[in-house]
Amino acid sequence: PQGGPEFRNKPCNAKSLSETMHIVFTGSFYEEFRNPGQLAVALRELASPEIALTVAGDNARFVPMFEGVPNVRFLGKLDHFDCLTLQQSADVLLNLANVQDYQMPGKIYEYLTAGKVVLHLKGPGEDPTETLLQQSGVGWTAENAAAEIRERLKSLLAHWRQGGLVVPGEQQERLAAMHSWRARADALAQVLAQVV
Repeated sequence: PQGGPEFRNKPCNAKSLSETMHIVFTGSFYEEFRNPGQLAVALRELASPEIALTVAGDNARFVPMFEGVPNVRFLGKLDHFDCLTLQQSADVLLNLANVQDYQMPGKIYEYLTAGKVVLHLKGPGEDPTETLLQQSGVGWTAENAAAEIRERLKSLLAHWRQGGLVVPGEQQERLAAMHSWRARADALAQVLAQVV
């Protein structure tokens, strides 16, 4: 599975100075198996000026779905390192499960190294990403249904207002040690050393 760089975020106990809780999605939506339609409905119903969503990736065909939703930006495709920088600007990273329960988006491992809270919209049936996020301690999950997403966004917003969407430094370090590119390379080097 893919991982990410080892970021060293400085833990803080206060809400960011931003006027909005910034949610970032980097990757691709798909009509058939990673569809953001229920998210768009939830955001439209909330119409909160305190929530901003930034989407990076080849997602132009989904722009009309978010028409009329405040504070939504579609940036188009970005360089991978620009996506990593964008993830660092987030208060919350957004992950949508695939419909298939035998595979999870590899992006989740990158998110786990970012030191940010992850909102995961679950897939049907057994969702391996939900289990991984529960083990990591940084994930908030919701069924991919507008009413549940809306309620989860309200909860996240309440925590954000209180400064409670901060991943503690020691937890960031633990996740980076498990899922960073360096950790993946070290694991691979150990396997190769045993084989050779």
